[in-house]
Amino acid sequence: MHKNKPELGLYLAEQALKMKYLDTPKKIQERIELKDFCVQNFSPQNVKKFYLRLQKMEINRIIVDTVLNELSIEKRSFIEFKYKNNDTFVNISMRLNISVAQLNIWNKSILEEIKNFIFYTLTEKDVFSKSKIINMIHILDVRIKFFEKNNHEINFNKHWFNALSILRDKYRQLLYIVECFSAKQAKSIGDNIVIMKIQYPGDSPTELAYRCHVSVTTVSRNLKQFTNSVKKYVT
Repeated sequence: MHKNKPELGLYLAEQALKMKYLDTPKKIQERIELKDFCVQNFSPQNVKKFYLRLQKMEINRIIVDTVLNELSIEKRSFIEFKYKNNDTFVNISMRLNISVAQLNIWNKSILEEIKNFIFYTLTEKDVFSKSKIINMIHILDVRIKFFEKNNHEINFNKHWFNALSILRDKYRQLLYIVECFSAKQAKSIGDNIVIMKIQYPGDSPTELAYRCHVSVTTVSRNLKQFTNSVKKYVT
């Protein structure tokens, strides 16, 4: 899954992010029509490979949107200035009144998140985000179903395929735990903190402390406890 090639991963993440702003409704519709054509003409092997490329483009769009949707307004503005308007870090720094050094940190962090998704990896940071978990399961479903259906026509690494299936099972278990937790009534301060974090996954410990009327230390401790309890599903 190329996890041991960080430069490649960041390059793929950057390309996926750039593609988001090069995409248009017309191009999206054309891809849908091409995928439909491939489905109807699915016997030649080269057509299936082309379908896989189209599928990967759609998956990358889902990945980028999933990551960007949970960013703060300032970070989304930064991404649009940089990747949609092709603005420089210096100009963006002056527009947002944020240092170039901080913008570089944001940029690397966001690319890392996209890279992780491209490599089908959820991290401890993602365990509170139902949308990330659900979208990751959907992406894995799409990939796994294709290879299950066409395993006699397309050569692929069986170990890689099995790894995807194991990941999907783990993420399904994680989603079940998160959904059960968010649906239950809070019986303690700790429960309330975790439920709030699931409801507002982008909130910082300081913001959650304000919502829950507790100290930042209390928030951090309870979030860490929950993260430790589900760590096995993301590592």
